[in-house]
Amino acid sequence: MSVPGEIDRYFEMSDEELKNNLTSLLNDIDDVEALVEQRSEDVPRLLSRLDGTDVEEFANDAPEVAEEFQDFLWDATSALVDRDEELQENITQNATVNFEADDSPMRGHLRVEDEAGTLEGGAGHVDGADLHITGPSNTLAGMLTGSTDPVQGFMAGEFEMDGDVDTGMELASVMTPVHERLNKYADEEATD
Repeated sequence: MSVPGEIDRYFEMSDEELKNNLTSLLNDIDDVEALVEQRSEDVPRLLSRLDGTDVEEFANDAPEVAEEFQDFLWDATSALVDRDEELQENITQNATVNFEADDSPMRGHLRVEDEAGTLEGGAGHVDGADLHITGPSNTLAGMLTGSTDPVQGFMAGEFEMDGDVDTGMELASVMTPVHERLNKYADEEATD
């Protein structure tokens, strides 16, 4: 695995520096699964860094970099689920969601499969999605990082959902334990 020795400096960069340097970092990380295995605490740190970013501006200014980062974060989240049986047990349905920002070119998808116990996602849409979510870039990013509760966000009208609401609520129940586990990794690192 190749992880840049100076990875910590990426967490301290301004948004502008991050836009200019993120592709280099992502290119230096050649094995996301190995990163998750060996440095799982860096995944919640990267998600937290996303929470501190103006995602709308980032996605409008550097759409390709934003897509790369989205793919990386979904790959890392998927790798966490793949190595955690308890998280896999929370996946009790098959569903696919496309999401699209209404203020930037950000588009993505999420797919969960109950029999395989997998959660996968990335940039761009997939055909035949069960749900389509539309909203502001920062709200959609917050649902990925866990800083925006999808149920409360929907009830408050922070985003629109086209499709079966029950499926959306069930997906929220899948993502909540993932975010809790990510926080656990971050807490474990903080106490080491």
